[in-house]
Amino acid sequence: MDWMTLNNKACRYWEMWLPRRTKQLKDAEQFDAAIRTAVAKTQSEIVDLLEKGYPEHEAKDVVLPKYIYLKPEPSDF
Repeated sequence: MDWMTLNNKACRYWEMWLPRRTKQLKDAEQFDAAIRTAVAKTQSEIVDLLEKGYPEHEAKDVVLPKYIYLKPEPSDF
């Protein structure tokens, strides 16, 4: 997964499932930096796991929920 694809997926996911956090970060002008950091950590850890012999899909399954696909915020409904 390339950087730009992962960056776009993170932005879309956070905006949809983490609206309060996204708003806070955008209000503080830190959203882009937070996404870049999450993407960089994701890529680094995936590479580390691949080097340890993990299949790519398993490495992604381990790492993506830690930084990109975070637990959704509770709904206001």
